[in-house]
Amino acid sequence: AVYADAGGTIGYQLVGQLPVRRGGHGLMPTPADAPAAGWQDELVPFGRMPTIVNPPDGFLATANDPPPTPPGGPFLGLDY
Repeated sequence: AVYADAGGTIGYQLVGQLPVRRGGHGLMPTPADAPAAGWQDELVPFGRMPTIVNPPDGFLATANDPPPTPPGGPFLGLDY
């Protein structure tokens, strides 16, 4: 979600439920019976979801741009 308020604050917050892969990034096929295949039981906690408030550039762009994920944050893919 992209948001703004009357005071001039702008921001972005990824919302929803984001699963976590047990292994890899899902970019290559993995045998379904491999121990590292599939998803973990827990979802990415809301506090680790990509977010940004008042970016230094003064604007937000979401079309074909990767989400503002901090270092060590969840892997969200490579195609935007």
